[in-house]
Amino acid sequence: MGKKIREILNRVPEHSYIQVPENACVESVAEEMSKKPGIRISYVVDEEGRLKGTLSLGCLIRNLTAKRHRPRFHKRSIIESITCRRIGDIMERDVLYTRVDDDIENVLDLMLENNIKDIPVLDREGKIISNIGLLDLWRLSGHTG
Repeated sequence: MGKKIREILNRVPEHSYIQVPENACVESVAEEMSKKPGIRISYVVDEEGRLKGTLSLGCLIRNLTAKRHRPRFHKRSIIESITCRRIGDIMERDVLYTRVDDDIENVLDLMLENNIKDIPVLDREGKIISNIGLLDLWRLSGHTG
């Protein structure tokens, strides 16, 4: 068996991320992401802090700009103007993640196959304990080339 994520977790630099509740308003998450320009993804969590989805910067921008192109007096636009759109309604629900007991090589394969640069590490309850990067895993797994 190969090295496990738990064996290198304390040596991997944690990549910054934003964690937002699934009932947060789209506009408030946009404001939070704008304060951290290097962040391109937010992890969406439930009331207990368990990972439920992701929201990319691109998805957020598409949703914010779509509102501008809707008719002003359509009944749906009136409802949206007095209520907030929830992140839980637009988030990506198919989330790739790892756990501390996963083999590093399997996580690397998963990240490479899905073209992702960062992956959240979850505890047994599904809560995020870290966010690690592909290149850091590659380096600490013993790959040199």
